[in-house]
Amino acid sequence: MSIKRREFLSLSGSAAAAFAIPTLTACSDEAGGDGLPVYTWEGTPGPATMFELGVASGDPTPEAVILWTHIAPSVDGPTPVWVEVATDTAFRRRVVAESHLCDSTTDYTLKLDITGLEAGKTYYYRFYAEGVMSPVGRTKTLPVGGVSAARFGVVSCSNFGYGYFHAYRHLAARADLDAVLHLGDYIYEYQEDFYPFAAQKLRSTAPLTEIVTLADYRTRYAHYRKDPDLQAAHRQHPWFVIWDDHEIANNAWTGGAQGHQMATEGTYADRVSAATQAFFEYIPLRGTAANGIQRTARYGDLADVLFLDTRLVGRSQQVLTQAQDDATRSVLGSAQETWLTQQMMASTARWKVLAQQICVAHFTYDGTNHTPVFMDQWDGYPAARTRLFDTIEQHGSDATIVLTGDLHGACVFELPRDPWDAAYDPQTGAGSLAVEFITTSVTSPYDPVFPTQPQQDDLLSASPHIKFANLLQSGFSVLTVRRDSVQSDFYVLDGLAMAQGAVSHAAGYVVARGTNHATAATGPAAQGTGAALAP
Repeated sequence: MSIKRREFLSLSGSAAAAFAIPTLTACSDEAGGDGLPVYTWEGTPGPATMFELGVASGDPTPEAVILWTHIAPSVDGPTPVWVEVATDTAFRRRVVAESHLCDSTTDYTLKLDITGLEAGKTYYYRFYAEGVMSPVGRTKTLPVGGVSAARFGVVSCSNFGYGYFHAYRHLAARADLDAVLHLGDYIYEYQEDFYPFAAQKLRSTAPLTEIVTLADYRTRYAHYRKDPDLQAAHRQHPWFVIWDDHEIANNAWTGGAQGHQMATEGTYADRVSAATQAFFEYIPLRGTAANGIQRTARYGDLADVLFLDTRLVGRSQQVLTQAQDDATRSVLGSAQETWLTQQMMASTARWKVLAQQICVAHFTYDGTNHTPVFMDQWDGYPAARTRLFDTIEQHGSDATIVLTGDLHGACVFELPRDPWDAAYDPQTGAGSLAVEFITTSVTSPYDPVFPTQPQQDDLLSASPHIKFANLLQSGFSVLTVRRDSVQSDFYVLDGLAMAQGAVSHAAGYVVARGTNHATAATGPAAQGTGAALAP
């Protein structure tokens, strides 16, 4: 049964779709038997590059998920984009079929909050514009009720110039992941040949200059999203993404950044506005920049994953030397500290997982004075870290895991208040409040200038609370959460050049519920099956 154009507009649910080219029609249940309209196109097909930035999904809830794409229409202006969601790869069992407009106000990115879905279910989706079909994407909603296990790919620090995104390719091949957690530095803001240095560069980025304006940030995100491995990982899994500093400028804080020069780059507020707008346009995340990135994803009664912002909403300016215990200095800000305490208090999940950007553990190469290395980490905010430890001890010390990025190296730390105090026993974990798993980088080096092995050796010898460190290789982590244990598996790459990218399992560490103690696993957690990957 053919549907007239006016009836099609009613079905699309958008009066704005009056901009649709008249040859766009839809048919009813003749094609799929699901009673939903079917996309057809009778005009000249649009450019083959229509969906060259791929598709993505993210920020799932039990009944909804954000779907994302970007179009390159043949003519500038409002362009209808058709979306279909189904429970099978052949799209014979569709649950959504509708039209939406996309235009230049969002740089031709389209984010749709698809609601009315079933909890804990895998869906497949695709878009059409000007007769061109996008790649098929695969996503999954959050489960409810009793949940026995969940599994996440964990990544951070993906510097385009330093290498190819092999880590994303390996994650895309795993059908058993419930989601990918990106813990910050999804892009880097630097100009060409600054970081990486010219001699270390493996590929070029765009624009060539440091990104400062909205147009700059949009161009950089679009350049990243052309990467086939990044596209593949986005296409196969829903993502949760939080920003760190390089989505804005190096060593960002609430009122500025070490990497922002007001004399030549304008106001910091304008830069943050541009950076965060582009972030929310190009990342499949619910809400807007004004809402921020803190949120909780609940995996039934198994795990509450709490995503934090350690950069923009409450961070005091970094100090150059060891900070005093100044209660006015903050990482999260008072409002977010209150929110975190409330979320931890209210949680009834078996595990609380804090997904955040910077190293919580005491991090030092100095076994005598324990002088911290990085003032941009929680080490530079000891009073704020004490408040974080208070919250964990009071509301989650039986089963809290901290996930961290930013470091460009993989580490496993136990989190006692003072690793060198007799109240902490590294052999049993007594005195530890939680365990921190720090994932390595997708590409960024731990130190682009100095040898890394001596640093790694010094870190290990100075730190009774450390269980594992690899500061030498990039890769990713896989976190497997079960009712009575959590295991983090660390995977590393043989190199980041185009011809490299072979992956190996470097180590796995297990935390039994109630122990806050990390022990070496005998091998990687067995891979599951999962629903079929998108074709």
